Amino acid sequence: MFKEISRLWRFIFLYLNGIVFYSRTAQESYERHENVKRLVIVGLPRSGTSAFIRLVNNINGVLVLYESSFSPVFVRCRRVMVNYYYEVAKQIKFLSNDNSIPLTSLYNYSFFGDKIIFDSSRYVNQQLTKGIKAADLDRVIFLVRDPRSVYTSYLKWVKDRNTAYVNTSPVKSKDVERFCAKWNKYIEYFDKYYSNDNVLVVKYEDVVTDEMVVRGEILKFLGLSQSDFISSDALMKTDSLTKWQELLSIDEKDMIIACCGKNMRKLGYHADVNS
Repeated sequence: MFKEISRLWRFIFLYLNGIVFYSRTAQESYERHENVKRLVIVGLPRSGTSAFIRLVNNINGVLVLYESSFSPVFVRCRRVMVNYYYEVAKQIKFLSNDNSIPLTSLYNYSFFGDKIIFDSSRYVNQQLTKGIKAADLDRVIFLVRDPRSVYTSYLKWVKDRNTAYVNTSPVKSKDVERFCAKWNKYIEYFDKYYSNDNVLVVKYEDVVTDEMVVRGEILKFLGLSQSDFISSDALMKTDSLTKWQELLSIDEKDMIIACCGKNMRKLGYHADVNS
């Protein structure tokens, strides 16, 4: 009875997430990818994680999803994780009709992973910490971006939402303070794991200005070769690095420097007032 209920619940969960597969193909999936590793990409909202994931997914044998409800952070059973991600991969290939994406039923993967928004909840942070410390997560990439650019992207997001909706809360001066507190918390969080072999910190600005070098660092970190990289078609926008200079007010710039300046300098960002 318990097994039947368990199977029913698993089917309902996967069905609600748009994933349906049968036990035979699931077993084949696991046998083919029994040694697949877990990869997690962590970042703050509006920090360029989606574009960065497109870059990572251009590596043969790597599939990173966008905040699925089945993140490796929350999955203790490797068999379940492998089956889920592999079936997602096959359905993505089927729906995309894009032959350049190497997602076929016969493809061998090295990494399955997901995107995690830092501090989206206390539970997320706890599971992430537990996964890093216990080495349940084979590789973790933290993406960091200049707080002025992140905040500018947030303002644009609010503006776009106001164009389509009428219920978006207006931006207030306290939003800058709350944002700075979250950015500092994020920097101080991954700073504790800098020396871990399974952790890599990548600056968004480095990806934009010197993608080849960063690509090499990522491949080395994952234990893969240059030949595993498929292609790159200007996935990161270069104009995104300087928009804050035009769009932020002097008060907003000064407030961000005052709150985040110490951690900005630590990461190599210019943190002069009115710079």
